[in-house]
Amino acid sequence: MLLTHDKGFANIVAYPPDQYAGIVRVNIHPPRLDLVIEALTKLLAEMSPGHFAGRLITLDTFGYRLYPPLEGER
Repeated sequence: MLLTHDKGFANIVAYPPDQYAGIVRVNIHPPRLDLVIEALTKLLAEMSPGHFAGRLITLDTFGYRLYPPLEGER
């Protein structure tokens, strides 16, 4: 799984999520370590490891967004 602040990796045309073990794009500004750790801790508590594969996850201080969404979510 790739964990990055680089917004370029959120480009699903250049980096199709289904071809990766998971891409987590951290969108927290300023990127303070305590805020990133808190957001990652929440993400890991809510998602099982199998849900990362083939997805782009955009993580911010309010939560996260999945592409593609989990089945039953929009």
